[in-house]
Amino acid sequence: MSLAYPEGECFFKRSALRTSTYDADKPEHFYAHLLVEYIRNRPAFQGAGSYYSREVHDHPRSPYRVVKGDRWNTVYGNWTSIFFLYGQQPHSDRYRQAEHTLCVNGNRFRDQEKGGALESWFMIIPMPLLAKGEEWLLIDRTACIRGIYIPVAQQASEDYPEVCTFLQVNFATDREVSILTHPEIWDPDRWYWVVKDRVETLKLDSTLGLPPDAGWTMAINIPQLVTLLSLPRPLRAHNSFSSHCIRLVDRKLTPTKGPAQVFSDSADLAWTTVASANYGLAIQWKPPQATTWLADFIKNSLTVAVGFIPVIGPLAAVCFPLTWTAIADPARFEGTLRELIPVADLAMKVAEDIRTSAREQVGYLPKGW
Repeated sequence: MSLAYPEGECFFKRSALRTSTYDADKPEHFYAHLLVEYIRNRPAFQGAGSYYSREVHDHPRSPYRVVKGDRWNTVYGNWTSIFFLYGQQPHSDRYRQAEHTLCVNGNRFRDQEKGGALESWFMIIPMPLLAKGEEWLLIDRTACIRGIYIPVAQQASEDYPEVCTFLQVNFATDREVSILTHPEIWDPDRWYWVVKDRVETLKLDSTLGLPPDAGWTMAINIPQLVTLLSLPRPLRAHNSFSSHCIRLVDRKLTPTKGPAQVFSDSADLAWTTVASANYGLAIQWKPPQATTWLADFIKNSLTVAVGFIPVIGPLAAVCFPLTWTAIADPARFEGTLRELIPVADLAMKVAEDIRTSAREQVGYLPKGW
């Protein structure tokens, strides 16, 4: 089975994306949630370094616990939750929050240390509410985060209606990336704390992805990331990090408001379940044809998606030639749209949104295109 490129399109069978509270067959569920892949049964700390230290383990949102397995001497330390924040800015906003519980079971950690497999699971987390101006999703670094998956098309194509499309950023690669950070630093000359913008090197791990570091929160601009990754890989002048769609923010710059909506790790999706359903799947682009399928796709799915992601994301996923026409030949775009979507009112309704998204997408193209 081949691998997807670390940044861009990936595909899942919707039948594998079901829990007691989430069903990818429902558009209102699919577009309203993203997937976050993480390692469930690995503690943040093991051995002597597990014992509480304020400088290392203190966190403004998540308590820290030290546990042991039955009839086992090793101590383990882990935060009890990972928090997701939603706001209009990458830092210094007042953020709406959601909490997802993490494993603090000493026996699970013990079994993994004794040779058990590292277990990769998918959290199902609410998307930012773009309609309310929430462009930024912030993720506390209190777990090993292997990847994020943003929903863009509930049906991958007319030929594969049972398959859905996500845009992924896979952190589980052995590489170093340059990332924009926003630390809060004491300025002795001004005698107060100031926020700095600086580029630092971030090391990713092929197994753990982005390891825990409670001092930082990862900030992701969902609309900009969708706009970037909707372009085919050869047409991207930037990656997710060099574009500053993904940044690191000092946790002190992330105040929250209101109570957190709580999600239990018991409702997570096992990686093995999802992978088993996907095995042997082959998806290829197909030249667009004038059928009612595209119109039905927009009516049934895109009307829900626009509350969470830019319109360019779903359309590029199912019909990239159309979005490329909006970028490369705006004058011919409206005629092409009418040919592909034989529902005039619907075509006009989405035309201006596509033009706006396409203009933003031009900024991510290489010079000369």
